Amino acid sequence: MAKAKSARRLKVYTARLDGLNDYVVASPNQGEALKAWDVHQNLFQEGLASVTQEASAVKAALARPGAVLRRPAEGRGDWTAV
Repeated sequence: MAKAKSARRLKVYTARLDGLNDYVVASPNQGEALKAWDVHQNLFQEGLASVTQEASAVKAALARPGAVLRRPAEGRGDWTAV
């Protein structure tokens, strides 16, 4: 049986919003990622956010779709919920 129509393909987006932490969220599109981060400017257009393929970020974000996760900048530490 096919998956429900409501199931959406997720991408994992990353941004450094405060200069101290990296943030990720699994969402269906950039607009939803910006909403999850509570950001009103287009960080993607400004080059401050992007899709990530980093294994630990993808694994953590896909385990909690829609939840914003953070870790100290430069990949030091574990991903935790905001």
